[in-house]
Amino acid sequence: MLIIEDGTGVPDADAYISLADADALHVSRDGAAWAGTDPDKEAAIRRATAFVDTLRFMGRPAGGRAQSLAWPRENAFDADGFEISLTELPEEIKTAAGILAFAELASPGLLFPEVNRAGLFKRQRVGPIEVEFAGNPASVEFQRTVVTAAMDLLTPLTIGRGVKFVGRA
Repeated sequence: MLIIEDGTGVPDADAYISLADADALHVSRDGAAWAGTDPDKEAAIRRATAFVDTLRFMGRPAGGRAQSLAWPRENAFDADGFEISLTELPEEIKTAAGILAFAELASPGLLFPEVNRAGLFKRQRVGPIEVEFAGNPASVEFQRTVVTAAMDLLTPLTIGRGVKFVGRA
């Protein structure tokens, strides 16, 4: 069972969004129920929350180092410059955690991939014929684009604010 952070610094919290809220978010965004078992969904929500917490947010944890998750925070501001209350968990955090959980459930390991570049090649020449490949569509580089919508929500809350995922051609 998930332990949901609600903005009060819940001890041992391991999720920014509840399973019920993630289900409702999926229906509102995609018009359909979120496929998967409840335990698999909860595991994806935990991994999504862990991913969110890898980002460098402005301010500092309201509960200090003992706080289990990165939020709630003090000295944090939204994209419009309004201070985020010490007891508030921004909707951007909840929504991004949900979006990331959907992607993680669809492609387990997407958020924390084990990158194996062995066997990948970009160009192959056989006699006078040469073929250039864009890469492996199942590779991390192609799958990471799924998190862009979540990162767009989170970027205004981070220290860099303008940092985006960048891919090479």
